[in-house]
Amino acid sequence: MTYTYKCNKCNNEFIIEKGMNEEAIIKCECGNTDVKRIYSVPNFKINCSGFCGKINK
Repeated sequence: MTYTYKCNKCNNEFIIEKGMNEEAIIKCECGNTDVKRIYSVPNFKINCSGFCGKINK
């Protein structure tokens, strides 16, 4: 999984790839470990003409 973080010291945004259950110390390029994870909405759309299409009508 990929996670986006932002450094609280230099405002640098960076992406880290790690497993969901993997413990990792997240560190910015400037050496700061005080970072905040940035949450975003997944970019996908479900298209269907079966049961899903009948619910929305």
